[in-house]
This record gives sequence, C-alpha cells and structure tokens, in this order.
Amino acid sequence: MTHPPRARRLLPVIPVAAAALALAPSAISAPVVPVAECVLPGAAGLTAYFGYDNPGDAVTVPVGPSNIVTPPPPDRGQPTTLLAGRQRGVFAAAIDPAVGTASWLLDADPAAAPRVGTARTTTPRCLPNLRLAMQGPPTLTGGELVTWTITLTNEGYPDIADAIEPSLGVPVSDITVDVPGWGRFDLDPEAVPADGLLRTGQALTYRWSGRFGTEICVDKTQETVEAVARIAGITQRDTADDTATATSRVVPCLTDLAVTKSASVAGAAPGDTVTWTVGVVNAGATGVRIADITVTDPRIPALAPVDPPADGWLQPGATLSYRGTMTAEACGVLENTASVAIAATFGAPDRNAVNDTVTASIPVDRGTCAPPAPAPVPVVPPPAPPSVPVLNCPATRLGLRIAAAGRAQAGARLPVTITVRNTGRAAARGGVLRYRIPSGASLAVAPSGVTLRGGVVRVPVGELTPGAARTLRLVLGLDRRQGGRVHRATATAGCALAAGAVRRTLVARQAQVEVPRVAG
Repeated sequence: MTHPPRARRLLPVIPVAAAALALAPSAISAPVVPVAECVLPGAAGLTAYFGYDNPGDAVTVPVGPSNIVTPPPPDRGQPTTLLAGRQRGVFAAAIDPAVGTASWLLDADPAAAPRVGTARTTTPRCLPNLRLAMQGPPTLTGGELVTWTITLTNEGYPDIADAIEPSLGVPVSDITVDVPGWGRFDLDPEAVPADGLLRTGQALTYRWSGRFGTEICVDKTQETVEAVARIAGITQRDTADDTATATSRVVPCLTDLAVTKSASVAGAAPGDTVTWTVGVVNAGATGVRIADITVTDPRIPALAPVDPPADGWLQPGATLSYRGTMTAEACGVLENTASVAIAATFGAPDRNAVNDTVTASIPVDRGTCAPPAPAPVPVVPPPAPPSVPVLNCPATRLGLRIAAAGRAQAGARLPVTITVRNTGRAAARGGVLRYRIPSGASLAVAPSGVTLRGGVVRVPVGELTPGAARTLRLVLGLDRRQGGRVHRATATAGCALAAGAVRRTLVARQAQVEVPRVAG
C-alpha cells in the first residue's frame, strides 16, 4: 500500500559550534519541566509518554539523581540532551501496577528545585488523529457509471514524538467508512495491513462506483458526495477531518442510440433460415438502461438481446446485439428494416433520430434460383437465447427532511423527527428509511417496528403514493461531551433514487464546578 506524504514535526537543529555553548549550565534561564503527556494500554498495563518544556537553551543532564524515573529502573530511555522549547512524548515508561504511577524527575537548574512529571492511571489517554480525503470524477452525467476514491490516513499522535509513533496503531476493525447519501455503509478497504493495525503514516483506500439518473441533467450543475469515517472506542484529537466531500460538474445528458444490421449469410435459397443480428450502439455520452431500449423489426417478432451487461446499462461507446431469424420465401431479395427507441420514462430522449432505423438485404439467388451447382453447406443458425424480461418500473422521486434542535445541552435528551415524502408522480413501493445515530449519542426512545443494527435505525415505510409521507420520531440520549452531533438519514424505494438528508446539532458542555488543579 502506498501512503500519502505526512507532515512531520520539526525539531530544532543546533550548529556544532553553538551546541557546546548551549549545553553550558550558565545558559539556563529557567528549569526544564518534565511533562506526563498521556497514556496508552501496553503489553503489561498502561504505558506513559513523557515530554518536557525547556524555556531556555539546550542542556545535558546525565541519567542519575538529576535525571531519574521512578519506580525503578531509573533509566527508562529518557533523554539526556534536553533541547530548547516544548518537546512532546520523547520516551515511554510503563506504569508499575503495584504503585499506579510513573514519575520523571529533572534537576537541570542548580538554582531551582527539581521538577517532577507524574503519570497515573487517570492521566488522559493519548489521542490519535485520522484524516479522511475523497476524490471523485471531475464531470458526470445521467446514467454514467463513475467511481469515487476515499482515503483514510492515520496522521499519528500529536502528543507523541514521531520517532516512537510507528509502534502504535489503530485497529482497522474499529474503523467504519460510510457514504450515507447513497445508503452505502461500512465500505471495505482495498487492502488491510497484515497485523490489522493502521499505523502512523499509513492509509486505507476505499473505492466504489455508482450512477445518477437522468434527472441531474435537468436541474443540477454540480453534484457533491460526502463520506464519513468513524472509529469505534477511540477518541480522536480532532474529528473535523473525519468528513470529506467530492464535487463533480454535471454535464448535459446527450443520448443517442444508433442501429446496425447484418445477416448470417451472404445469400440464400428459398426456404433457407437466415439469422439477422441487430446491433444497438450507444453513440451518445449518457448511459442508457437496457430495460428502456426497444428494438423492433416487422418481420422478426421476437428479437432478443445477446449477453446483456450484468448491471443492466449500455455504456457510451458500447454495443448490444439482438438476434432473430426469418425464412427466405422466393427468389429475389430478402430485405427488412429494424428500429431502436428509448422509453419516455427514461427521462432523456434520443437526440439524433437519423440513425435510429436501418434497412439491410441479401439476395435470394441460390438453390432453385440459380444454375445447378454443388449443394451449399447448410448453415445452422445458433440457438436463440432466452428472452430477457423487461422491467416495468415507473421512476419517481423521494424527498427527505430531518428536524432536530440546532443546539442542545450535553447529557440531555434530543428529539429527532425524520420525514420522507414521495415528491414524484408515480408510486414508490417497498420504501425503507434509515437513520444513523450520531457519534456521542444513543437511542433512548423509538416507536415499534424500528430495528437497530450497527448504529443504524431502520424502519420500513411501505408504499408511498404520490404526495404521501411517513414520519419517524426518535429520542436520542446525548453523552456529556461537547461538540457537533451530525444526523444523517437516507430513504430508498422501488425505482426511486435514494434520498439523503443531513443536519447538525451543536452540543454545549454542562456547567461544572471549578476544581483547583493539583500539580504533579
């Protein structure tokens, strides 16, 4: 797997000549303060990560009484050259389970008391940061099959130095990437590290394909698709980059089907069976549903498609063949005409009618129609493939709306109302409404008939006649964290395109009593 370049934290570089002066005790202007940055679970309990703040110049303090970690052993790999400035997470030390702490003492300034940084089992956990990026096609049109690429990168732990971060990782099994507007949840990455951990600087790549209907060619100039990442059981330093979007320019639909025709033989005798192949070429720039294509021939009543694409669409530049047979009846010319048409319900009419009809012929000049000649080798037509049923499914549209308070209090209950409406002109059958519970919230109250799986509420809404609506009312329980809660819902039904809606609730922190901070 290849990874995008990662921004690295820069450490100060001290020239050799200046280093000797920088390490002199006389240059120290203030004591160096050790800092217990954060803790993470390790092989034998909790591991603490220590950094320091040096307000003066660089100084050297050998391991010993002035540079010691307790409880023993006193040397845990702590630095002896303390650079100027704030240095984060430069070494790690396991917390002794019997003591419950790990402390780093520094006595770098003879004029000041030693300073101690202590990590406890209650010290905050180290928080990683994962960043989501998304890339889509620069342009798209109705019926076109296009692909989006989503990349999730582990940006590392801001409180831990780069040199020791590679030993840390986020379990890939705890990562979920969704595209809620399309009803795509829990996408699978293309490849996963062998140990199942996404380490600092590594990335996961997700790719998926889809197509819009022809309605986007009518009322849209651009289309934006959103992806969302979630990490179960892990709090991140920053969740603002857990959402990514890709915007594509919508180009006008250009639908143009052309038809060709050929015979299986160059000539025939009376009574011969001739197989005709009618080719339908997508000469436009818009994909067309095969169910909306009709091929007719007055002398071949049952033209059937041969090997239609599995996804049911004829892409631009592709050809779909239809075959049928007829019998040569008399000497002369065997001639007939084939035509192609697009159903009006497709939503994008054929822009060029000139190439929608073709006439072909072969001579009937053999057998009794020609002088005696060696008997021709009989042509055995291939068996006609079974006919493919045509799906009759009138298209319609769905509208979706989420109603929730724009602001709420941490720890409170939040009512959420979701309404799906059939805004089209045909019935929408088999409707399903889905709502993903936001991170930092839980389902407190829900009506009967609702199912909850993987954090997604699902409720069937049945058939929606034109103008009809269904409403789902829920109550969420908010946890005690402040920040944004993003509501996402999708609705699907029959031949209607999936509808999506997003709303955000800003959760304010509960008022707390100020407790004096205890150092060390």
